[in-house]
Amino acid sequence: MHTQDRAAAIRFGELMPASRVIINSPTTHGAIGFSTDLAPSMTLGCGSWGGNVTSDNISPHHLMDIKRVAFETKPVSSQQSAVSNRPPASQATAPINRMVPRREDIAAIVDSFLSKKLAQTPEPPKAAPVAEVKTVVHEITPENAVQKPVPIKTVDFVSEDDVRKAIESGDKIYISKKTILTPSARDLGEEKEVFANV
Repeated sequence: MHTQDRAAAIRFGELMPASRVIINSPTTHGAIGFSTDLAPSMTLGCGSWGGNVTSDNISPHHLMDIKRVAFETKPVSSQQSAVSNRPPASQATAPINRMVPRREDIAAIVDSFLSKKLAQTPEPPKAAPVAEVKTVVHEITPENAVQKPVPIKTVDFVSEDDVRKAIESGDKIYISKKTILTPSARDLGEEKEVFANV
């Protein structure tokens, strides 16, 4: 390609929002790197114009995690920056007045704010008079102090039909380690979460 053609191609690429400009080659084959020296790839990054993070042909190099260890080559705080940040001589001897609020001051500000807010809120409407309520105290005796557990009866055998009936009625089937389950009943019951182990 002549020098003038190369310069025109470069200007064309700068003016057009494109990540790759294929010259003298089929666009499809050139863009994926088949007929050009671009990285062979079927995933083409379209750069910031298309909202991508890269404009490269995505290759295995983009799928590798690279850990970089960086050593300090220049100190963060140098003498020059320290000198530039130094206050003028007139202010150097002046004490620094830092306003540190006290807890009492903060509490007073919060109380003042809340009192203003409460003063602005309208009073709720008065409710109708409520009938007199009598409180009934039940005596707690040892018999009713502790609720007795309800005995749960486990079944000895479960079929698929039993599981379907439990699903329709919304009940649980209580099983133990000794309960015999048919394979179809086990599959359906575990899928629908019908079983409860005791």
